[in-house]
Amino acid sequence: MATTPTAPSWRQALDQQSLTTAILTWAAFAWLTSPKSGLLLLLVIFVHELGHMLMLWKMTGLVAKIRFIPFFGGVTVHRGGALTPFQRGWFAIGGPGLGTLFAIACALLFQLTGWREAWYLAVIGLFLNALNLIPLPPLDGGQITELLNRKLWALGALLALAALYFFHSTWTLVIIGLLLWQAWQYYQRGEPKACERCHTPHQPAVSTAQPDAPHARVTPPEYCSHCGFPQVASTSAKRSLWSGYLGVIGLLLCLAYWLFIGRH
Repeated sequence: MATTPTAPSWRQALDQQSLTTAILTWAAFAWLTSPKSGLLLLLVIFVHELGHMLMLWKMTGLVAKIRFIPFFGGVTVHRGGALTPFQRGWFAIGGPGLGTLFAIACALLFQLTGWREAWYLAVIGLFLNALNLIPLPPLDGGQITELLNRKLWALGALLALAALYFFHSTWTLVIIGLLLWQAWQYYQRGEPKACERCHTPHQPAVSTAQPDAPHARVTPPEYCSHCGFPQVASTSAKRSLWSGYLGVIGLLLCLAYWLFIGRH
């Protein structure tokens, strides 16, 4: 009989380290912009990471820790068991998903009240979550497309370079440079070579034309031969992840249209 996960405790998700990193991150953004803008940006980041935390809790009952990173953003860390490809994909979608809904709610609040800060929250939420959906690791979009098709990372690299062209600044250069370098590290690492749950190595794929090839490519099987844990996303899981990924992108496009075109 299925059981509903117990509601997560905020003390589990937000501990002393969360508070410390939040203050440091706010100070960093306040130094770059202003104290108020830093606070608004921190709130958008928190909602994004909260989406990851709630999605993980809903799927597994695990409560992740939220950490903030000065000058960059945040991360949601969990130390539970290994996640299936389906769970990993939806864990990645959860952040941009809730972040996008929050941005839409802020846009509606601005429409109803004219509160200027709600407009800023909507715009910040739009750009932050759109950035995270670029199909390039270690962004959320890269984590999702790793399960769908790694070839989409090439599109992500082009989008990152396009952002560098349109937003040419030292800070943009640093961020895009770090992003592309990390993406290259992910690409070099290749497919997982062992089961995430039991760490049993995958067997190399042997070519019939060259059965003694010294560097045979390791391709993850559908299930681990030792513990049966899923290693790749099934066809139905991919359909579900595509629906979630494209659905959030569609909401962001609608929000962008309303914020910058539809209101004029």
